[in-house]
Amino acid sequence: TCTQLVVVIDTVAPVITCPSDLILGPNFGCSYLGNIGQPTITDNCSVVNVTNDAPFVFPSGITVVTWTATDAFGNTSTCTQTIEIIDLIPPTIICPPTANLYANANCNYVGSIGTPVASDNCSSVTIINDAPTTFPIGLTVVSWTAIDANGNRSSCVQNVFVTDTTAPVITCIGNQTI
Repeated sequence: TCTQLVVVIDTVAPVITCPSDLILGPNFGCSYLGNIGQPTITDNCSVVNVTNDAPFVFPSGITVVTWTATDAFGNTSTCTQTIEIIDLIPPTIICPPTANLYANANCNYVGSIGTPVASDNCSSVTIINDAPTTFPIGLTVVSWTAIDANGNRSSCVQNVFVTDTTAPVITCIGNQTI
């Protein structure tokens, strides 16, 4: 008689298919916090563990996530999933209130008309306007625009009224006989 030891070893790695690549908008400040899906895994024996190297919060930009499936015999397979976080949220802007100003001796106004308040979920904001350097008497409508680092824009308008309050000067000529 004899004894034979037969050891069955699984050398077949599991098959893993990653979830689809995702393009998402931020939902947590400038980042994304949430579900990115689950991979599909098959194995000839049994899958013991599935892991990934995804961050808890995805920053703005592209993150490549590596998924790893390991079976009971230590065979592994990996796949990658691309997560892109794109900020499409425009900044907020609140225009200065209507400006009621007075003309100078040249019948115009030169000076400050106020500053809007602007903010963004991701970055600093650049503020531009179409205001002239010199405001004529009457109404001038100024458009203010806030632009974030991703090119998202928001606008508002401000009315600027310039009033002439300088009384006219009249010079009389002497009495005349007609």
